[in-house]
Amino acid sequence: MRSLILNISLILLASSAFAGFTFEPAEKEGFLLKEGDTPIMVYQDQFTKLPKRVDELFKRMGYFHPVYGLDGEIMTQDFPLDHRHHRGIFWSWPQSLAGDRKINIWEMDDARQHLVAAPKFEEVEGKAHLSLEQAWRWDDTPDKDIVGEHIEVVVHPATDLGRAMDFSITLTNLYDQDLKLMGQTTDNKGYGGFSIRPDAQRKPFIFTATDGVVPEDALEYNTPWADISYPTERKGEKLSGAAIFQHGDLPGFPHKGWLFRNYAFLGQSWPHTNPTTLKPGESVTLKYRIYLHRGDAKAGKVAEAYADFVKETAGR
Repeated sequence: MRSLILNISLILLASSAFAGFTFEPAEKEGFLLKEGDTPIMVYQDQFTKLPKRVDELFKRMGYFHPVYGLDGEIMTQDFPLDHRHHRGIFWSWPQSLAGDRKINIWEMDDARQHLVAAPKFEEVEGKAHLSLEQAWRWDDTPDKDIVGEHIEVVVHPATDLGRAMDFSITLTNLYDQDLKLMGQTTDNKGYGGFSIRPDAQRKPFIFTATDGVVPEDALEYNTPWADISYPTERKGEKLSGAAIFQHGDLPGFPHKGWLFRNYAFLGQSWPHTNPTTLKPGESVTLKYRIYLHRGDAKAGKVAEAYADFVKETAGR
């Protein structure tokens, strides 16, 4: 698989060398998306090398890390000590059921995501387009797809303030029985969904929503967007941040499922504590924009960026 992906990626890279964006093998592992010489993020296309003293349980692929800020700072963390299953920008659910069997790709308990086809990259109208095909599989049946994931990522050129990255994630039930998508129901936490794990070494974190700064942890919030900002380096004063915007087509929009966790976590936790059932062959599509920016939410003009996003995506 790796050689196939490498060959296809190099062909795509050669055909688009004139363009502003490139997608090429990263120095250590995965594929690095760049705009000119500026790194944007690495897609982990195969099971990542486990750090020392990390259990084999936590092997994973199919997520983005590291993700870089506009000034080259690494925004995300992988294999953190406090939550080994957290991983950069990722999407997963802990308590889903395929028929009556649990499928937990959140903590990778007997199941995980797999890349099933070579990623596709092209530059269209000055934007980078990535197309990814992944699947959920139980560890004891690694050749059987339970849920299909079709992911489209569109990365916009950076501005002086920020960079927009659009994610469309279509989940299709490939199993022969109903699929129930569920967040963590214990204590109504709702864990699961579309998530960002920042670097915990860069505390403190500032959470901002439509009504301003949110000082406390939250498991629900009435806002269509949320931002987490934090120092660009440990104990530094300069800030950068990342916001998640809900697309108007998100089921239940504006969806109240959010995870604001001051230990280092921002998530849009659809479907939260209200399970969604997909019949065999049925699909659901989740759309988000991540907006990376300099400064805090105010300096990065996150509210204005969200207003522009609403106008841009109206009717589509």
